[in-house]
Amino acid sequence: GTNFAAFITANLGSMETQGVEFSVNVIPVRNKDLTWDIAFNATYNKNEITNLTVVPNDPNYKGFVSTNINGTQGFAFINSVGGSKNTFNLYHQIYQNGKPVEGLFEDVNRDGIINEDDKYKGKRADPNLFFGFSTNVQWKKWNASTVLRASFNNYVYNNVYSNNGRLNQILNAYVLGNASRNYLETNFTGGTEQQLLSDYYLQNASFLKMDNLNIGYNFGQVLRQKATLRLNLAIQNVFTVT
Repeated sequence: GTNFAAFITANLGSMETQGVEFSVNVIPVRNKDLTWDIAFNATYNKNEITNLTVVPNDPNYKGFVSTNINGTQGFAFINSVGGSKNTFNLYHQIYQNGKPVEGLFEDVNRDGIINEDDKYKGKRADPNLFFGFSTNVQWKKWNASTVLRASFNNYVYNNVYSNNGRLNQILNAYVLGNASRNYLETNFTGGTEQQLLSDYYLQNASFLKMDNLNIGYNFGQVLRQKATLRLNLAIQNVFTVT
């Protein structure tokens, strides 16, 4: 006999992306001895899922989940109509005396049990603000330049903390391990099944980074004008502020 499946596979998802970008290039000083160039840009970008179902905006379809946490514990993201792609979908952590209580989460729908219906759509993984800055200064035979960039309002799930910030990491039956420093702030044992889906592990990933810094000096012609000499000091990944 022949079996016919009662479903179809269709490519029907849609998403809108909107944004605006601003850039400016300025030369504050330019004369015989000194030249100073500055470049700056700023970008705002927003994405929104507009449809995911054959019947447009089906109210019964909550969206599809993605990015499995530690293989079996659940998914970090939900993608649903009206929201951004890669929106975190986790449990509200309950705190006591400033510390998260292991295994205790908010009963969002007040039905007396904690399950998938108590997860909430929270922060997004994608930033919506980007900035870039570069400058170059030349003074006589000296020159210096740098490049900085930044992004804001993006969040990340700290899987290092969720894996290692627990007592079980130290008291492993097979090997003596190291716990990450957040264990001192939680005292988690690691025995609660849903702990990995806590929004405690959600962290602001906004950052400002100096990608490089260059300083140089041009000696000009040397060795009786048979060669030119230029010295340059270059530093990569100078600093990151998060």
